[in-house]
Amino acid sequence: TGVRRLLLVGSRYDSFLLEEDGRLSDLILTEFVDLNLGASPWITRVSTGEEALTTATRRSYDLVIVTPHVRDMHALEFARRGHRVTAVDLMPFYVEGGQKRARKKGLPIEFVQGDMVSVVRPEAFDAVWNYYSSFGYFEDPKDDEAVARNFHLSLKKGGKVLIETISREHALRVWDGSDRIELPTVDDIAVTAEKVESGEATSIMRWCVSRGGKTKAFNMFHRYYSADDISSLLNRAGFAKVEISGDIYGTPFTPESERMVVVGEK
Repeated sequence: TGVRRLLLVGSRYDSFLLEEDGRLSDLILTEFVDLNLGASPWITRVSTGEEALTTATRRSYDLVIVTPHVRDMHALEFARRGHRVTAVDLMPFYVEGGQKRARKKGLPIEFVQGDMVSVVRPEAFDAVWNYYSSFGYFEDPKDDEAVARNFHLSLKKGGKVLIETISREHALRVWDGSDRIELPTVDDIAVTAEKVESGEATSIMRWCVSRGGKTKAFNMFHRYYSADDISSLLNRAGFAKVEISGDIYGTPFTPESERMVVVGEK
């Protein structure tokens, strides 16, 4: 008995967070101690929900871990349940990938390639879903304010926005003392990140992606919000009611919470 085969569903970023926090190592170590296992489990890693379902039909797993950044686990599921879905992303890669998966499953999802600073459809939606730490990447905080206003303008009266992101307190714990990270190599793709600049609530990381002797590098800015800060931001955007939880299931938010789920109602 015990965990012999483990399926990890998540992005390279989340795989790093699991190792950095020690959560995956602690889980495996606890299993070893409790069951007196002599060999480590065989870990299979996939990055999408579709890959996970396909993999799980080919082989049974003792444990499946799903991390937050799985890019096809929300829009497709909403559409499958009968909701009318519009998915917005700036990256052509994600838009094209989503379109292919939606076509394959026969789901009528509208995909829009655009910048959320400028995408507005007045009173068109019942809900806005901003998941997987997709908020706070603009260097000018006024752009974050503009995005929040766009969310408010695009919602019908009584509509809600959900923002799921890493909390500022947890971000500071994860990156404390770390200036460079190296993610596990997958499919001959090596990814490293190095701090270029950091402050109490922001960081600029230099990411390098290498494959086949070719390397692409880019800087990424991220602003980490506290619960009070993001509540105030949504209030200024017009949301009269804002509630914050520690996860998608409504667990109370505390300074020790890893994630922050913010729900604002118009």
